[in-house]
Amino acid sequence: MSLLRSPAGRAGRRSGDRGHTPPARRDPPAPLPATARTGPVGWAHDLLLGMRFAAGGGREGWIRTALTAVGVALGVAVLLLGTSVPTLMDSWHGREKARENLGQLHPPAPADDTVLYASTNTVFHG
Repeated sequence: MSLLRSPAGRAGRRSGDRGHTPPARRDPPAPLPATARTGPVGWAHDLLLGMRFAAGGGREGWIRTALTAVGVALGVAVLLLGTSVPTLMDSWHGREKARENLGQLHPPAPADDTVLYASTNTVFHG
C-alpha cells in the first residue's frame, strides 16, 4: 500500500473521479548539520560502514575484502622486514668484528683460560 493513496484509490479510480483529493505537499525536512565524528565513536562508525559495504556486495564484496586484507598483510610484512634489515646487518657486523684477531701489543700471560691464536695462509695444489 502506498502512503499517497488509499486502497480504494488503487481500485481503478482516476485523478478526476470524485472522492479523490491530491495529497498535500510537504517541504522536505531540513538536513541535519554535518558534524565530524572523531575518536573511537567515529572509528567504530567508519568500521561498521565498511563492514556493511563489504557484506552488502555479496560474494564479490567478500572477495574484494579478502584481497585487500592480503595486500595489506603483504605490505606490512615487507615494511617490517625492511625496517629490521639495518638492525640485522649491524648485529652481524658486530659479531664479525668480534671474531677478528687484530693482534695485541702486549699479549696476556699464559694461563689455563688463554688460547694462542695464529693465522696462516696456504695454497692448495697451486
